[in-house]
Amino acid sequence: MKNKFKSIKTKVLLPVALLFTIMIIVVYIVVANETKESIVNQSVTNAVSTVGQYKTLRGYYAKNIISKVKGKVKINFDHSVHEDTIPLPATMISDLGALQSAKKDGIKLSLYSDYPFPNRSTRTLDRFSKEAMASFRKTGSTEPIVEQMQMDGKEVIRVAVSDFMLSDKACVNCHNSRADTPKNDWKVGDVRGVLEVIVPIDNELKVASDMNLEISSIIIIFALAILGFLIFIFNKNVSKPLNEFSNSLGGFFKYLNRETTDVKSIDIASEDEIGSMARVVNDNIDKIKKGIEEDNRVINEVKNSVNLWDKCAEKD
Repeated sequence: MKNKFKSIKTKVLLPVALLFTIMIIVVYIVVANETKESIVNQSVTNAVSTVGQYKTLRGYYAKNIISKVKGKVKINFDHSVHEDTIPLPATMISDLGALQSAKKDGIKLSLYSDYPFPNRSTRTLDRFSKEAMASFRKTGSTEPIVEQMQMDGKEVIRVAVSDFMLSDKACVNCHNSRADTPKNDWKVGDVRGVLEVIVPIDNELKVASDMNLEISSIIIIFALAILGFLIFIFNKNVSKPLNEFSNSLGGFFKYLNRETTDVKSIDIASEDEIGSMARVVNDNIDKIKKGIEEDNRVINEVKNSVNLWDKCAEKD
């Protein structure tokens, strides 16, 4: 029985099929990675932009409100329980962050420090927050610290941005002069804390995954269509002519071995290599056929002469 795995069709088309399979896998991996990286980068960009907006708002609040009402009204973190008190700039950011975190989109914003005021001194920082705070404190870097992780069963991007002391009047003097300050030797440029944005990306990753599967499905359909077309072309231009060539050549050898009394020429009219081989074989078939027919004619004449001689000898 013919081994299909040794056929020319298999030897030619199997590597093509493997190549298509590898290509589809590579495309899926590359597209998935690029899509995921794009989601992460966009989340980081949006988070940094959000922090920038909050910092701008805090700066405006400190410059145009706190500076004008200082000494006229109380400014403290417990403003929510005192009618004659407005929030500190950091408290305002914390309150706005809490409002943002309560929204259904899941984005959370928080402000924390390793030198918290008494009202936030019981807060415990997790591993990411501690590492981000320590890194900013050590390096003074302005580059955000980013990490993708699972939180509450959801995939999120955490983006930590350093929060610096920017001015003597509105920031440093305020922190150093408060009675409840945890540190009274702040200087301009010191890292006061960290503004962190947590961006859920579950929905984006699901959409990206669905899109990647759709793209892969389209590629698979095209690959199968191309492979089917190649198989059709191969069968028509290679397999069928080769089978015809093989069958005709087999019939020719049977004719040479006197297993049959007739032989047909190979019916291949193509101009490719198979057609060239067929023409060479056909030429030799014609020559050998004529030679055999001539030999048979001579043999028959000899047989007839011998038979006639034998009959004459019997009469004598």
